Amino acid sequence: MQPSPVIHGDITASNILVDDQQVARLGDFGLSIILEQKSQSNITSALHGALRYTAPEFFSSDSSRTPNPTKESDIYSFGSIMYQVLSGKIPYYNIPLESQVLLALHRGEKPKRKHSIPRISWQFITDCWGDPGLRPNAANAVEHVEYYQYAS
Repeated sequence: MQPSPVIHGDITASNILVDDQQVARLGDFGLSIILEQKSQSNITSALHGALRYTAPEFFSSDSSRTPNPTKESDIYSFGSIMYQVLSGKIPYYNIPLESQVLLALHRGEKPKRKHSIPRISWQFITDCWGDPGLRPNAANAVEHVEYYQYAS
């Protein structure tokens, strides 16, 4: 299956729905942009979406630019969803205040591995949270999920 050329821009656990056949579906495309039509005017805020799932590049100290969502920022969010699904905890569950989460993101701190997360999935999650240019792509995410589904 070929990934769609759409950037969602707000992937969080609350935007994933499961249908009657137990197939996960992504919803709430209010911030999404089609890659061919991507422009600065499509984004109204650098602080869109749920903070605990938002890629740290959105919190740059350079106030002269407002970053656009990218395929890479969606992959960062996907890694955070995997963290929640496999650990049963939201990202930064141990940090109560959103302002403290923002500080952790700014400092480059990542959530700690829970024992319920298999090592191979933890490596994939941390790859998703890595440098934007080195993050896996959507096809890699599908491969990992399919592997994990059949390996379990």
